[in-house]
Amino acid sequence: MPSPVAFVLGLALLAGSAAHAESPAPIRLGEAHAQPDTSDFGQGWRMALDEINQAAGVLGRPLEVVAVDLSSGEARPADIALLFDGVSDSALALQASRQAAAWRLPYLAGRAQTDRLIWQEGNRYTFRLPPSTRMRIAALAPRALALRQKRWALVYTQSQRGEEEAATFASMMTAFQSKTEIVSRLAVAPGQADAELLRAVGESRPQALFLALDGPDLAAFTRLVLEQPPADRLPAVLTHGEDLPGPAPAGWIAAAHGDSDSQAGFASAYTARTGRAPTLPALQGYITLQTLAQALRLAQSTDAEKLADALQGLQLDTPLGPIQYRKIDHQSTMGLFVGAWDDALRYIDGSRLQLPDGAAYRMRDLSKPARPAPAVPEAAQENTQEAAQENTQEAARTPPAYDVSRFASGGAALSAWPD
Repeated sequence: MPSPVAFVLGLALLAGSAAHAESPAPIRLGEAHAQPDTSDFGQGWRMALDEINQAAGVLGRPLEVVAVDLSSGEARPADIALLFDGVSDSALALQASRQAAAWRLPYLAGRAQTDRLIWQEGNRYTFRLPPSTRMRIAALAPRALALRQKRWALVYTQSQRGEEEAATFASMMTAFQSKTEIVSRLAVAPGQADAELLRAVGESRPQALFLALDGPDLAAFTRLVLEQPPADRLPAVLTHGEDLPGPAPAGWIAAAHGDSDSQAGFASAYTARTGRAPTLPALQGYITLQTLAQALRLAQSTDAEKLADALQGLQLDTPLGPIQYRKIDHQSTMGLFVGAWDDALRYIDGSRLQLPDGAAYRMRDLSKPARPAPAVPEAAQENTQEAAQENTQEAARTPPAYDVSRFASGGAALSAWPD
């Protein structure tokens, strides 16, 4: 007969085994292009993950994030319910979007802003949190127009994001102010924002600057401008003021990550957790995880098709206020802060910056088959071939430009500017 001690120990072991067996399996979320644990985006989503799991998880199960390798060429991971990433690089985000569509796995872009994600290459499974390129420029354009300057120099990072921002700004400005002149377009390689660049800008004699430079280059260029006499400093519009760590010339206009009363709770919790103030990537990481958790709650399932349906039109309360993922193009209504850099920035809700529904449908245009080209009469074929040869020769002489023809006048569809 077993001793009382052995009997009690046996019961404890059985209870522990039963509890372990009944522990629900985690719901796995995949992070593509995984960020380091110490990155701001990573700190943001980890904070959200801990909050969700401390509140009993989702569907009675904890959430778990695992890295997903998109370059392996393997079949869709069987145990991943949703995919996300925190890269700002357009090419990497488009790679994730294409792979997600091939896998039929819902994917949320947490930081990339290229319009191609939701329009030209939009698909059923791709969703995007931050404001798009067009939304960012739509927030800045009214203030740029208010400067009443005709001659603009575009200075931008030599990247897909920089080219897209510069092209969108140029097309939107000329659509609203026909006398606008783009006197120079200067693509800047990383680390090349130096005195030579400032000299090149001055050669075209602009009246105002459009700056779409990345962090270190934006800071370096701004320091050079501040070294000029105040009378020589041109007005400027910055697409990413959050990348500017120090002062800027008076009156410079920026889209940036600002503070608001609604962020107070998030900011204090993040600072207590990490010892530093939250950045825009940290906020985006936090909202990204909260979005995926909300999709699981609405779908009441980990089925990919049900989750894709749940993300369409999904509404979520965030530190910036409520947002919604529009059904038409899967773009969220997360907004941004805009204003003079030396003054208070004001938050603009993203719903006021988006294309009208009809225009967004035309931009996405997923369901319409391509129209066949009309037949050319035989008598006109010879002339057509000669014209085609002339056009080809002219195209060879013309430097390539980022194609924004499909949304060159998209801003004009707004009934009023968002301010």
